[in-house]
Amino acid sequence: MNLSECLYEIVKEHLPWSKPRVACLVELVVALFRVQDVNLARLAVVLEGKSLASSRYRRL
Repeated sequence: MNLSECLYEIVKEHLPWSKPRVACLVELVVALFRVQDVNLARLAVVLEGKSLASSRYRRL
């Protein structure tokens, strides 16, 4: 179980959000730790997923 999965399980217990919203929040938090910056363009590049960085940027 990696960091994202552990964090997902913890957040899911405490927030009554849908699965995609919780997953997006978890990925955002993990990306913040990786990049150590709040620039959304940089965060979009490190977010995991099959979509383009521009699509991930719009989601943020």
